[in-house]
Amino acid sequence: FSYYQASLLCEMIEKQWGRSALVAMLRGYRDGFDTPKVFASLLKLTPDALAARFDGFLRARFAAPLAAIAPWDGKGPAKGAFLDLLESGPALAEQGRSADARAALEKAEAMFPTYAGPDAPALGLARLARDRGDIPAAVAALARHNALDESAFASNMEEAALREELGDLKGAMAALERLLWIAPNDAALHLRLAATAERLGEFPR
Repeated sequence: FSYYQASLLCEMIEKQWGRSALVAMLRGYRDGFDTPKVFASLLKLTPDALAARFDGFLRARFAAPLAAIAPWDGKGPAKGAFLDLLESGPALAEQGRSADARAALEKAEAMFPTYAGPDAPALGLARLARDRGDIPAAVAALARHNALDESAFASNMEEAALREELGDLKGAMAALERLLWIAPNDAALHLRLAATAERLGEFPR
């Protein structure tokens, strides 16, 4: 979360001051400036003022997801519309109400499209699509999730397998390459990637 928060701060600085400000900040640190001096000399803000601006940036950037969840009450997160839909989707699927489950999960994904937890709506939608035999829809849902979660081992494996089933070897190879960033020491993945590249005639790879 700290790394993600830092990336969002850099995103805000780039949008509001330009990319050159980030480079100038690095030069300031190189020259021995501490953080308050970097902020004061280059952004013309105190750390508290920058924090307040960052808070406003985050609330605007994530307005839709924040509106979909209830505020924290100090004891635990209260359920909001998003969490209700997230829970009702699998429950409806277990009752055999696949169409209703799909509608709930699609609504949840629209509310919070960047949510990539283990119960992410896209993963539920992928399961529903696979169960009804709609492999292209399952692949599309998995791809949406895998684009957000850099450590999604199981869903990348599933995407690679389903793309192979569809004859999309290039897409399968892309999923296998993502898997190698997650598990670089997995020899079986290297061999599988090599076999896929061979089938495509990409012998240098």
